[in-house]
Amino acid sequence: MCQFRSIVLIVFTSLSFVSLAQKKDAMQCTFFNKDHIDEVLILGYHQLDHKFFQFGIGSVTSQLIYPKAGGRYLATGPIISSISMSLEARLLDSLLIAPQLSYWSNDFFAVMGLRNIKYGLNLITYTNTNDGNLVLRPEIGFVNYFDWMPFKGGYAEIVYGLNIPVLNPKFQGYNKPHNLAVRFYLKYR
Repeated sequence: MCQFRSIVLIVFTSLSFVSLAQKKDAMQCTFFNKDHIDEVLILGYHQLDHKFFQFGIGSVTSQLIYPKAGGRYLATGPIISSISMSLEARLLDSLLIAPQLSYWSNDFFAVMGLRNIKYGLNLITYTNTNDGNLVLRPEIGFVNYFDWMPFKGGYAEIVYGLNIPVLNPKFQGYNKPHNLAVRFYLKYR
């Protein structure tokens, strides 16, 4: 029985390759990639239990991917990713600052045709100069490109994040466990 399955698999595989060889011109599948890197200024606002402002710098990479099928290019991109450093600050109540390292992308969703949905991961250290907490925040949300003057364009996003305390779960003063943020990534170069 196992030999029969192997023979059938070999026959179907051979027929598939013969079929593909005959339709080579009609089913050419190549990819055209165009990478573009923008340096951005990050401005954000977070709100649920507490209000935070965000300021930072980052790098946004856009990659346009066009699979070629049947002699024409089919747009599935852009695939966008970003790595950034920023500072969240709560200024209205008592001072609370939070240096943040972030990464986000839409690659998983862009491949499925949902290029405006993004996911990301932030590593944040909240501190009030007396005590602090390291927080891991996965995020998901919507991102969209805009072209406003006087900036050279940028990205706007609205995201939901889940703050997961890593070191000091009893630390108070930040949005726990939920976080809602609006951010602008403004191109400056």
